[in-house]
Amino acid sequence: MQTLSPPDVKSPSDTYLFRAPVPIDSHAAGAQKSAIAMLPAAIDVEIWQEDDGSWAAHAELLGITAVADTEPDLISEFAEQLNEFWNILNEKYETLGSDLQRLLDLRGQSFRFVKR
Repeated sequence: MQTLSPPDVKSPSDTYLFRAPVPIDSHAAGAQKSAIAMLPAAIDVEIWQEDDGSWAAHAELLGITAVADTEPDLISEFAEQLNEFWNILNEKYETLGSDLQRLLDLRGQSFRFVKR
């Protein structure tokens, strides 16, 4: 009998969480399918100190960048940028493409701040 070992997970963002099935429109009349949405368990945010002493952060998955004078201010600025990002997507939800609508599923995910 073989024993299966869990996969080697290097970071929380390499792990995926599963959401309840999401309805998918089908071209067949009256038919509706569902699929399970896979979301990262955590969203990586790189932070680094610039040559001039200021701090910067970037979440590649969301395309959000923040800059501040100190590291604590950077976290606060990043949170403000993130809040503004979600608000913009919420306001324009009906006109967003499906990829951007799926980004809204990432609300509530945890963030993993990684220093460069």
